[in-house]
Amino acid sequence: MHPSSIRLHWVRVPLWDPFRISNGEVSVKDAILVQIEAGGTTGWGEASPLAGSAYSGETPQSTWDFLRQRLVPALLEQPELDPLRCFERLSNFPGEPFAKAGLEGAVWDLYAQQSGVPLWFLLGGHKRPLASGATVGLMPDLSELLNPVQRFPRQGGMWTWCAPCAGASATFPSWWTQTRPTSSTTQAFSRNWTASTS
Repeated sequence: MHPSSIRLHWVRVPLWDPFRISNGEVSVKDAILVQIEAGGTTGWGEASPLAGSAYSGETPQSTWDFLRQRLVPALLEQPELDPLRCFERLSNFPGEPFAKAGLEGAVWDLYAQQSGVPLWFLLGGHKRPLASGATVGLMPDLSELLNPVQRFPRQGGMWTWCAPCAGASATFPSWWTQTRPTSSTTQAFSRNWTASTS
């Protein structure tokens, strides 16, 4: 089966609080959603590098460009919607692991939906509750570190990891605190792009 279209959506999600690490601060999380349509089914993947050079050399812009200029045209030119073969094919492109993960994730999701089998099952997982987590970044002092942690109710099975505050001499009482997940409002897509075979 051949994809009828591949769409890229660049979204920006404002964070509840800015996330600070030793070399910078992030207040909006960029993500590039990859949407593949084939045979009346849609698969979704996410390429989610952080802006700047905090964690990797990839940025939202470099990932967007790599998907748009290299990976999507290559997949449309020689379609490969079998997830294992898609992975092998993407391995031939050097660099940009976030872009490849987004495209491969959409191929896996499409394959799972067309097969009528949950993706977790295809990947060898087991149906069970899965703990989720949140991270609180660096804070100037202990009281500012504790404020975001205490803001979350202590229920719901979510764990929060807290980085130590800068220059803190006090011992943080517990590195792991059970809290409830938060929700953010997603802003409208700031960019959309579609490539199709027609």
